[in-house]
Amino acid sequence: MEEPTADFWASSVMPTSHSHALMFVDAPSQQPSALGTAPNKHTTASGQMLAEATADHPVPASDTQLTEAGSPKSSTGQQEQAAKPSPPDEVARGETVQNRKRKEYDPLGIHVGGFTVFPSTTLKTTIDDNIYAKPTGQRSDTVAALNADLKIQSNWNNHLLESSLGVEAKRYVRNSKENHANISFDMGGRLDIVRDVYLKAKASAKRLYEKRSSPDDANGLEPTQYDKFAFEAVYHHKLNRLTFDLTGKLTDSDYTDVASASGVVNNDDRDRLDTEGTLKASYEFKPDFSVFAETTWKKISYDDDFDDDGVNRDSIGATYKTGMRFDFSGVTFGDIYLGATSQRYADASLQKSSGAIYGGKITWNPTRLTTVTWNAERVISETTTAGASGVLDTKLDLTVDHELLRNLILTARVEKKFSNYQGISQDDEDTKLKFSAKYLINRNVNAQFTLEHHNRDAKGGTSPADREFDQSQISLGLTFQI
Repeated sequence: MEEPTADFWASSVMPTSHSHALMFVDAPSQQPSALGTAPNKHTTASGQMLAEATADHPVPASDTQLTEAGSPKSSTGQQEQAAKPSPPDEVARGETVQNRKRKEYDPLGIHVGGFTVFPSTTLKTTIDDNIYAKPTGQRSDTVAALNADLKIQSNWNNHLLESSLGVEAKRYVRNSKENHANISFDMGGRLDIVRDVYLKAKASAKRLYEKRSSPDDANGLEPTQYDKFAFEAVYHHKLNRLTFDLTGKLTDSDYTDVASASGVVNNDDRDRLDTEGTLKASYEFKPDFSVFAETTWKKISYDDDFDDDGVNRDSIGATYKTGMRFDFSGVTFGDIYLGATSQRYADASLQKSSGAIYGGKITWNPTRLTTVTWNAERVISETTTAGASGVLDTKLDLTVDHELLRNLILTARVEKKFSNYQGISQDDEDTKLKFSAKYLINRNVNAQFTLEHHNRDAKGGTSPADREFDQSQISLGLTFQI
């Protein structure tokens, strides 16, 4: 099922022609998303929100992370910009091909009192040439999917409340044991205390199924089911040019045992509680440039004292980042950071996971019709691989979106993931290539075509050849929305 857009009301102005002239202006603020911009006319980007890394599981509801939040400019110490309507031939700052408003194609929703309801349903058919992600003995199948999503958002002048519910049901034509349904629900809101001070919170519950391409897949007769419950709260306070964000997050993961050809796979030793606390401070030199420093403390507590190998995988760690956010005339904007991370384990047999980290997101609009986006992230991930304490994952991706026609959007994407297993000699390299086209028929119907390829190369570890695979998928989808 499609990942929902974090901001239903992205600030943008619809261009009326396909001229390649680039002109950027500051657009008036639109209605914010659930954990997004505070309700003031003049805003700048700051604040930390949620983004749970479940790349292996597209889910309907907003994922476990709160997105970047805008905060109102301070009324002292800097000049505020007046909100002016953008001329029809100009592009608003921060606008991209994907988030651009298209009034004749955007769903209107259903207005119910102080709320707007956005229902949608997607029917999709996928042909997969390697459903088990295996190096040999590949099995192909046709997969039918039904995605149903319901989003609700308040329309209040102050404060914000938002919720979403999503179901993704998949049915395999020849391999019915792979049938499953992902379910996701979340609710979040923002309490505006005073100007430049607010509190945001979000809770989510998900029932998911582990992808066969996951390195931790148990090779069961059926996909591994697991539940995730998360809660996050953010306190935001801006003092003139200085902004503080204090974030707390709890994530509980519960994996279900699964039958395999050799018996029952015990997944109880994967159940855990992740506790995180983050303090971020940023300083705005001018509306288009700010710097920030951030520190995160993280504790991982497993439900079982020892896993099936007799190892205690509890750990405590910290991450330090420093970076900057910038906007060069609206053509190029984003944020980048450098830092270090370390995770120490309770069991002496597990090596400390540590290393330099870097990341960020940069968006470039070379023309009005094309957007290029670069993302990078380096993090320590948990693993069930015997002997490995953790995985130092480096993720890179490059996306190009092009508006071929007003109602036809083409997207090309390249993803790379380098996984270095800490404590053992094992490295995996994943490459994903994706091309998609989205045709907007009208505001209530759109069609999608997607072509994807996933390759994994493996070195070291136990049986590296068994971890390698190639998988291709081709999909057609039709979405109905109000």
